[in-house]
Amino acid sequence: MNNVALLRYGRKLFYTYRDAFKHHAFLMDRIQYGSLNIKKGDIVIDAGAFTGGFAIWASGLVGPYGRIIAIEPHPHHFKILKANVLINRLHNVILINKAISDREGKVSLTGAGPGAHISNMGGFEVKTTTLDKILKEHNLAKADILKMDIEGSEIRALKTFQKLQDAREVAVEAHGARSLHYVVNCLNKMGFRISVLDSSMLIRNIIKQPSMLPFLTLAELKSRFWQSRLWLKYFLGFENHPVPACRDPNLKLILARKAY
Repeated sequence: MNNVALLRYGRKLFYTYRDAFKHHAFLMDRIQYGSLNIKKGDIVIDAGAFTGGFAIWASGLVGPYGRIIAIEPHPHHFKILKANVLINRLHNVILINKAISDREGKVSLTGAGPGAHISNMGGFEVKTTTLDKILKEHNLAKADILKMDIEGSEIRALKTFQKLQDAREVAVEAHGARSLHYVVNCLNKMGFRISVLDSSMLIRNIIKQPSMLPFLTLAELKSRFWQSRLWLKYFLGFENHPVPACRDPNLKLILARKAY
């Protein structure tokens, strides 16, 4: 695989793209989604799995009787995702190379990196499916956790997802004001308590995962304190927030938990 590095994090191996972000790539999903209470035996949907950082982490949390459904439409990202699942021998991860939408069919995908998205402006063709269809095909009655980062297709994906109301926790990246309004209203109607990712939540997520700290420290050393420098500039008022979901007014990470 071109432009791909293989890194080690304890017992885990991780293929990722060779860029300034590479040493932190495996850790950032744990930081952003660390507030999710993933339990042994859970069924977790990872819609927009990219190269597998979240899937690898969640795989260890759900254990052998849980399942991770890792969905990634981009063929190159999927190739790296599959390699990561195979090299770490993750037998509880189900891989799906399709885009999530409101129906089965085909769409055009454009862009590269984690920002690849469905577009009417050309690109390459990928197959689509629905979340309910995926659960049915794998004889799963529901998903306990839904993590979704599908670059603007969240309305199409959620509006036909009948099993959403059965989820215990949901994390959705909402792209744009229309998507944010839809996601918040949808989850409110189903009885979820909603919060939005911010700096304090990121810090809490790091503190509650002490096993991650040695790897985060090593990543900083190898990258010449890249993240530390970004955060320092942010706190001093010289740069915007280092995390896109906390920086971009058109991008919000919505975290929701059932209010029992």
